Amino acid sequence: MAFQQNKTALASADLDQQERILALADRLDLMLTAESSLANWERKLRSNWANFANLSILSWHGANGNTLNNTTTAADASILLPVQDGATHACRSSGVKFVRVQLALDYADLNRIDPAPNCVLHGEYYIQLPQDRIDLTNAAGTPYRLTTFNGPADLRTLTMDNVRLLILNVTHQDAPYNLLEPVFNLSSCRTDSTVIYGELKSQVVRLASPTIHQQLFKVLVPGYSLEPHVCATSMPKAARSASRHRCTTLPSSTPFDHSMTSKNTQSTLPASLWITSIHLCKRGFE
Repeated sequence: MAFQQNKTALASADLDQQERILALADRLDLMLTAESSLANWERKLRSNWANFANLSILSWHGANGNTLNNTTTAADASILLPVQDGATHACRSSGVKFVRVQLALDYADLNRIDPAPNCVLHGEYYIQLPQDRIDLTNAAGTPYRLTTFNGPADLRTLTMDNVRLLILNVTHQDAPYNLLEPVFNLSSCRTDSTVIYGELKSQVVRLASPTIHQQLFKVLVPGYSLEPHVCATSMPKAARSASRHRCTTLPSSTPFDHSMTSKNTQSTLPASLWITSIHLCKRGFE
């Protein structure tokens, strides 16, 4: 009951979801459990936002942010043309600098709710691509220098380790990007990761919230359900009878000692038994 009361009170507080979870954990002295669980969910995003196993390629962009429509194969717009000598229309375009991707990251492995809710994180953002200068020859035999991304044509074939080695370590990108308008008459667009990455992390916390609440409750009251009616019916009959007897035989004139709820006062009952007793007395098992 105390768990539900704290959770309900915090639901209307002027806090974001992560602050609510941590405030509840603090009141229950389970901060380490909450922080550890949140870290696991956020770590998965941090490790996979550039993993093309979880990404769909939406478009390719130049340094100014404009879409490049003539740099992919006719069969698959996710695959770049090769960098090669010969006709320029069959060669990769100059200045392929950003790829816009769509994330679908499944958190089913971290979910502890049954039946499992939808735990897929979605988002759209940009990944910056390294720029190389390559000396080529066109169809007329005239040499020219192409500046563009000279990496693999199909990024979906890269492992996460290869993405780090060939792309992220070169561009020094450590989070998803949004593209912003150029400033001071510059032709190249600006990049920003604060807003988009913050939004993704907020979504992760919302996805994680039911599981973390479940984990906090199970640590606090081992062996019981978060649902009150399940908690009541799952107790052995003898225990329910004893609890009802203890509750109903307490003199109505006995004052409630509020000091027992003080965070600085040690209760003589284990936390799980104390909260379960409150819950059972409240219901009365009628």
